[in-house]
Amino acid sequence: MSASAADGGARQDAPEQRGAVPGAPRPTGGVHNTVSGGVFYGPVIQGGQVTLTAPQQPAGAPSRGLPPPSSVHIGHEAELASLVAALDPGGRPPGPAACLVTGPGGAAPEITSRSAALSWLSAELDNVVGICRAAAESSPPERSWLLADALRGYFFLAKAWTPWENTHRVALAAAERADARREQGILHNSLGLALVEQRDLAGASAHYTAAAHHFEAAGDAHGGANAVENHAWVRHYSGDYAGALEDHLQALRRYELLGAERNRAITLRGMSLAERELGRITDAIDHLREAGRIFDALDLHLDAAMTLNGLGEAYAKAGDPSSARLHLLRALRLSRFCGSSYEEARARRALGSVSRADAPRRALHHWERALHHYTELGSPEAETVRALIAEVRAEHR
Repeated sequence: MSASAADGGARQDAPEQRGAVPGAPRPTGGVHNTVSGGVFYGPVIQGGQVTLTAPQQPAGAPSRGLPPPSSVHIGHEAELASLVAALDPGGRPPGPAACLVTGPGGAAPEITSRSAALSWLSAELDNVVGICRAAAESSPPERSWLLADALRGYFFLAKAWTPWENTHRVALAAAERADARREQGILHNSLGLALVEQRDLAGASAHYTAAAHHFEAAGDAHGGANAVENHAWVRHYSGDYAGALEDHLQALRRYELLGAERNRAITLRGMSLAERELGRITDAIDHLREAGRIFDALDLHLDAAMTLNGLGEAYAKAGDPSSARLHLLRALRLSRFCGSSYEEARARRALGSVSRADAPRRALHHWERALHHYTELGSPEAETVRALIAEVRAEHR
């Protein structure tokens, strides 16, 4: 798992909607007019309410179907928090990065829950990508990289590789034109994560090297620690588990000095995977437990679900199927709660393996559900699970 989880095989020219949340509605027109007009909205947050302001139009300019150039009310802070939770499961508070858009005639999307936020983003993903592109070509361009960064959590949740790369590449070009060094580092780091998730290790490594260079130039110690931690995954997926552990430990020391608790917990989780590969199962379990305590204290549900999955897998490798099943079932419930079909599939895949010997029908049930999610996400794990299903069916004819 990467700094936030890991999975995927390299894909090219995938449609933007590849990352759609399963079962979400299709686009209904949404913000097509704003995209074609090259217009985007910036948020104003005052008194617990959020307003999206449109740029002023030149006198006599055609409206292109846009709402008046004053402002459009979007809702209360609680509603915005639901959308921000979908944009970034890490739970950053509402702020400038929470760029939202409206539908035809200025009608605000109904964002009253996390599931509504996920559905809206899935349905309007192509339009949001277009708005990020329009922002990069406008002045000031910083909204493009604010929006791209805000969307990263959703892209990760949905495994939406193509829109992830498209938004970040146009935002990176805008940051380069503006000579925004720290922002270039952030975008390089994020692009590296998208590529390492797809196992493009050379591409990811190049982005992490560039990120470290920009963070050093900007004097950003936290960003530099992120670049080191992220590069650990290049070494991990190259099979250099000892080297990956060295990078994790270096990043961990930096995060401890910075007091960055969430990052420290993510790094502990990453260390556990390297330790598991090195046969250090007890260390892996100890570090996962510590990471889980931090995520629970910070109320980070997706991170907690990933950690529970890691614990279940570690206990299974340690030969403790009872503890493995307990943690995997908790991961399954939590992943469904936070809307991560990938982590649900991961839990079901491991539950199937734990159940195979004494409950093959239960194993088939878990694997069939895992296969459904992996297939919808376009994940390469689908082939592995499909083979497991075939094996068990052949054994019990």
